Order: sequence, then C-alpha cells, then structure tokens
Amino acid sequence: MDGYYGEETYKIVNLFKDTYGLINEGENKGVVDNQVWQYLFGGLSGELKYNPDEYSELVRIAQIRLKDLGYDVEATGYFDEKMLIVVNEFKDTNKLGNTGAWEGVIGAQTWGVLFSSDAVKKVAKKVEKEIKGTDQPIAGQNSNSVKGSKYEMIERLKKDTSLGLSKSKKDAIIDMATVLLDEGYEPEFIAGILGNIIHEGTPGRFESSNYKSNPEKKPGYLKYMDANHDYRNKFSGKTLTEVGIAETYSLLKQLEKGGYEGKFGLGSIQWTGGRTMKLIETYIELYGEDYYPTAAECRVAENRLLLKEMKGAYNKSVYQNWKSQYSGCDGAEAAYGAGSVVCKKYEIPRDADTKAIERGNDSKKIYNIMMGK
Repeated sequence: MDGYYGEETYKIVNLFKDTYGLINEGENKGVVDNQVWQYLFGGLSGELKYNPDEYSELVRIAQIRLKDLGYDVEATGYFDEKMLIVVNEFKDTNKLGNTGAWEGVIGAQTWGVLFSSDAVKKVAKKVEKEIKGTDQPIAGQNSNSVKGSKYEMIERLKKDTSLGLSKSKKDAIIDMATVLLDEGYEPEFIAGILGNIIHEGTPGRFESSNYKSNPEKKPGYLKYMDANHDYRNKFSGKTLTEVGIAETYSLLKQLEKGGYEGKFGLGSIQWTGGRTMKLIETYIELYGEDYYPTAAECRVAENRLLLKEMKGAYNKSVYQNWKSQYSGCDGAEAAYGAGSVVCKKYEIPRDADTKAIERGNDSKKIYNIMMGK
C-alpha cells in the first residue's frame, strides 16, 4: 500500500465493482464512488472465510489492507490458516462479532471496519523477559529471535526430505508448526510435538482396525468396535472427508453412553474416547454437524484443539512440566525432552517409556532441521 491510485488499484476497483454488480462503465469505470463506499462500509453482502485451496482476488484485497494496518499477513489471495489467524486477531482487536458461525469470517460488518478510518491497527507487543521461575526462555531463545526466524523454520520443514514423510503428514506438521510459532511457543517444544505426530495418525483419519498380519496385537477396544459397530467397514482407515462429521458424532454419542467401552483413535494425535468427542465438537464448532471437511479443514480443527489443550488441561502436565525440567538445556536436548514429555503426558501410547526415547530423538532431528543445523 503506497497511497497512490495506480494501475494495480484501478484493476482491484474494477474487479470489486464487477463482482458486486456495481455500475462500472463510462465515466464510472474504475471510480471509487458513493456506491463503492456504501458497500465497503457495511453494504457488502459477500462473505470470505477459510478456503485455502481457492484463490480469491477479494481475499488479496483484504490481505493488502490488513498488512497496511500492521497485521502479519502476505497478499497471497488464499484464505489459509495464516489468514484465519489474522482475521480472528483483527476482529478481536476491533471488537467485532467473532463467535459461532461468524468466527474467522469477513462479513459486511468486518468489511466496513476494515476499510474505515476507525480500523484499529495491530499494536506491537513489548517483549519482556521473565527472570524468575519456569518462565525463563528455553535454550537461550527469546521472542524476537523466534519471531524473526519463524518463516525460515517453516521453509526448512517444507524443503526437508530426510524425514521421509508423506505429503499429508508433512502438511500436518507444517500447519501445526506455523500455528504454534505464531502463538509464541519455543521451537524446541514445537519440535517435541512434531516428533510425536510423525509417529501418530493423520489429520481426519480413523484408526485402522485391520491387524491381519498380527491379530494378537489388536487392542480390545477395536475388537469391540468391529463386533458391535461395523467399524471395519464404515470407519477403519477412512477419513472424515469420506465419512462426515454427523455419522462420526452419532457413533461417539453411542459410545459415550457406554462409558467408551468401545473407542477408536482419530486424527494426528490419535485422540480416543472422550478426547475424540472433544475433537468432533471442535469440528462442529467450526463447520457445523452436517459437513464433510476437506483435508485442510481437518488440519485447522485439530490444530485448534491441540492449542486449546496446551493452554488448558495439559498446560501444567505437559508444557510447564517440560519448561521446569529442561530450562537452561541446549536446544537439541530441550527438544529431546519435549518429545519425551509430550509422548508420556499427552500422547500416552502403549509402551510410552520406550516410545518416548524414539520420539525424543526424532524431535531432536526436527529441531535441527527447523534451525538449519
């Protein structure tokens, strides 16, 4: 944004007017007239919301304006996870309705404020170092150094091939790393989470009950699911994109009544039992019950629940526990500790003590990739 009405602005204005059926010919061609201002300041009926796979020039217009107001977003034209975070931040900062179906959505009210002189700019937060207790930065990192290098960390994860991850798994760890970095978590701790995820499930995918090659290892809860809910045919190994939220929610309500005698893992954390119910409730909050989420939307929902858990029920047992044990350790060692703590206190797989060692080592690898070592 340079304050000049140049060729680029002319194209945007024409697109905007044509999109919303405004008079845009003759002397009105490319002119920001009263009609345009009326739409921008509250008359705009079009809504923009999370849709990372489709380019939109209107999304790019919104991103240009948000960037001009100091928000951390690039004008890509894609309403992705990063844009969703920024829109929520803008709406909260400007005290706009941002709950329920309107959360993260640019509607008429948001358009009006976004392009008004009343729009509240992003205020840079003062960085303060905590000197006492377990709030000391891990491994010498501080907020400035992390913020300044977070895009490089993500780019290194994107370019890495040494971990041998599938595209869906790589997309999952990149999206989660982006969200956690934006929330200010240390790269060491983030590496610990990622080091566990690469051993767990895929966003939106149901745990497989096919133990054909080693039936003796099949857990009792999956035997129950196959015997009582036709889990093998309806859910096993499939995704929410195929099954849908409604059918999954219906199944979980049945299992809830029985105290989750039968259960199943779902998603990148392999949430089970009551935790799976919380996951599906998160999906419903975002998209409604009668919906088949895309792979990208599955990542958004799961990232949201993980973040909620890390700030809530698991803050003390996982995050603060890690900080208290590994404050002052070098980066790789702190990452190893994060992988171990997350495994034992959050993922809690069978044989967690043994798996914690493997996941701790993988967390070190991921940390070194993020930091370019």
